[in-house]
Amino acid sequence: MDKLREHIRKEIKRISEELGMKKYPTPPEIMNALVNDLRLRPAIRYVNNVKAANTVPPSYMIFLHNGQSFQLYIEKTSIVAKIGTKSYWLMNGDETSEARKELNRLLTQPIPSSGEEDTGETTGDEGGEAGGEAGGGEAEMELDEGGEGVDTSGAGLWN
Repeated sequence: MDKLREHIRKEIKRISEELGMKKYPTPPEIMNALVNDLRLRPAIRYVNNVKAANTVPPSYMIFLHNGQSFQLYIEKTSIVAKIGTKSYWLMNGDETSEARKELNRLLTQPIPSSGEEDTGETTGDEGGEAGGEAGGGEAEMELDEGGEGVDTSGAGLWN
């Protein structure tokens, strides 16, 4: 009976990931901001996950490998990086430099320990709906090794 329950749980998880976890390519504006403005080269080295939020203006949550995150907003004239409580306009050279310093501080923070063994598979949201076709609030983005957006549909982000 336990084997049947385990099989049913695995099958439900697989089906829900296929239906609710659509992957979309990362927008070129966001990749440009990450790679060129913030100098996160290669992006795969620093960025674990990118999620689109259903906001006005469009925004993206960038999850780093150390468990920290920040937001990028697409405004009319520039990309705005919100790191911590401050916002940085990336079209302004001085603010871009300050954003890099703040991002460096964020990247060098220790990885928070949760007391559980890290499997390295997930960072950010765990379970729940991730914004499928029903008009949810978020959609996952995916990067490939070269930093370009890739459209895939698998359970892991870096397949």
